[in-house]
Amino acid sequence: MLASGRAYEPHGDARRPLADESTGDPRTAARHFTETAMRRAIATSRAVDPSRPYADNATVLVADISR
Repeated sequence: MLASGRAYEPHGDARRPLADESTGDPRTAARHFTETAMRRAIATSRAVDPSRPYADNATVLVADISR
């Protein structure tokens, strides 16, 4: 997995193991990882200012290199 800061920071801030958020085939894992990061970023920004939900660019690449 290769993830941008805005993709992995919300998971780290939530103290969630990255492995828990990156299961399944590469496409499913990437989609789940980024969608969860965006939801967490929006929730965090709303806690600071409910009128300004914000999520930055979250990018992730997941590759299966076991084959």
